[in-house]
Amino acid sequence: MVGLRFIPVPGVGAGVSVVEKAVEKKMANGAAANRAAVVLMMGPENDAEVVATLEHALVDKNAAVRAAAIQALGRGGNPAMAKDAEALMGDKNPKVRLSAAACYLRLSSIGSGDAASVTGE
Repeated sequence: MVGLRFIPVPGVGAGVSVVEKAVEKKMANGAAANRAAVVLMMGPENDAEVVATLEHALVDKNAAVRAAAIQALGRGGNPAMAKDAEALMGDKNPKVRLSAAACYLRLSSIGSGDAASVTGE
């Protein structure tokens, strides 16, 4: 999960993924602010497990978590995720809608080969 897979621990053969376990715990029962922070740390990977976690966060009850999830998916740069952004443009929260619109513009421009207009390059 989140690109932090393995932390070697002296005396333990294969090591322990302490960070991964902490992240999973925060996502499972943490406060909304903690969940949003964890979600923001997840991008810009396109790892299937990370994308699945972010897609799950798109339907979180808290708007900050939904907004963070769509931002992280946008940083991933995968044009196929534009459909998720488009779906969130109808969210009841204006911050989520704005994040979704920005993500949609970025990802759809990557898909069209016009990324320079969005990234400023």
